[in-house]
Amino acid sequence: MPFMPGLTVIDKTGLTGVFDIELTYDAADMAFAMETGGNGLAVIGPAIERQLGLKLEKTTAEMPAIVVDHIERPSGN
Repeated sequence: MPFMPGLTVIDKTGLTGVFDIELTYDAADMAFAMETGGNGLAVIGPAIERQLGLKLEKTTAEMPAIVVDHIERPSGN
């Protein structure tokens, strides 16, 4: 579930099922975070923790990747 371009959320809650949630935060706070070099976590992270009881932690993780080590143009058959 991506929440910011370039960032991916990995679910480590162990919860199953589908949930209908509503998360609110001040758009002005988000704009300020982005203007001051933040990535939005300064606003969204605390809102998620306070309202949903979940905590976002920025970390590294192995992700599937495709590696192309060679490419050729198709022949003109």
